[in-house]
Amino acid sequence: MPSAKPSPPTAGGNALAVLGLDPVTETTYRAVIRHAGALRSTVATALGVPVEELPEVLASLIELDLVQLGGDFVEAAPPDVALGRLLAAEVKRYRETGDQLHALRELMPVLRREHVAERGPAGDRIAGDVIAGGDIVRLWRDLAQESDGEILQFRSDQWRLPTSPAMDALAAELLAAGRAFRSLYPAIALTEAHDVLRNRTAEGEQIRMVAHLPARIVVFGTTAAMVPQDWGINNERRVVVRQPALVAALGFLFEQMWERGVVVPGMPGGEWSPAAARTLLLDRMSRGEKDEQIARALGVSLRTVRRRIADLQEQLGVSSRFQTGVEAVRRGWL
Repeated sequence: MPSAKPSPPTAGGNALAVLGLDPVTETTYRAVIRHAGALRSTVATALGVPVEELPEVLASLIELDLVQLGGDFVEAAPPDVALGRLLAAEVKRYRETGDQLHALRELMPVLRREHVAERGPAGDRIAGDVIAGGDIVRLWRDLAQESDGEILQFRSDQWRLPTSPAMDALAAELLAAGRAFRSLYPAIALTEAHDVLRNRTAEGEQIRMVAHLPARIVVFGTTAAMVPQDWGINNERRVVVRQPALVAALGFLFEQMWERGVVVPGMPGGEWSPAAARTLLLDRMSRGEKDEQIARALGVSLRTVRRRIADLQEQLGVSSRFQTGVEAVRRGWL
């Protein structure tokens, strides 16, 4: 660990907290700015640390792309440039998420209002039911039998539930009977639910992986759909929707995300292809997530994430995360 660190600022507060800097790191950054372009030894002396410990002391600033270590020199990006990059990344993330999920976010309050509204003419009411608890396996079977066509699933975390074995058995039964299934899984499922993925693909379920899924959703052909009552909260309160336009909208949302999903070649072996790993890594990076968050989401070690990012930057011929995003977009990888 560093033998000495700069003291926190005594006035002005943590002005750069918006960039994710704590007071000590902000003080370090300000010291580096005053010596931008200087030799590593000069910056290390200014910070009061041994020169060999400088990369560790500056690690968080390097991760935010505020500081670059190039050869024997230390460069620092101006805070307005760094803030512009972070804001651009946030805008991109919100735009992509909003484009895909706007319709579904709007769906929740509409259904809740309809659920508590006074009964009106049948043609003015949305066909749907709010169901709390109950036998989810039986409900699933009933909805599957009432419908035809594909069953489309957002399987965000269902393998963690006590009902998972019974649901897997029901899926195997329906698949054996010729029912078509397509399912989206978050990347972490390859680590947490490898056996589930292997068994389901062996039984005929088509799967693709995305970096993150916000909710449990099932679309039963064109007849019905099941969503959580509150967006982003997975519990035992579900809304079963039968209104055709809403069922179609949920199916459209699935198709949009399916197109962005990554096929995992080799299932049931479960090995990632380089292109699949790259796509999921870039997706998390485009959200502005830190290495620790990416490691948790993808179910790999922090060391593995950092190695993959370094390999990706070398492949693209860039030296920063911002440049990585720009080049990935230019090549059509994002």
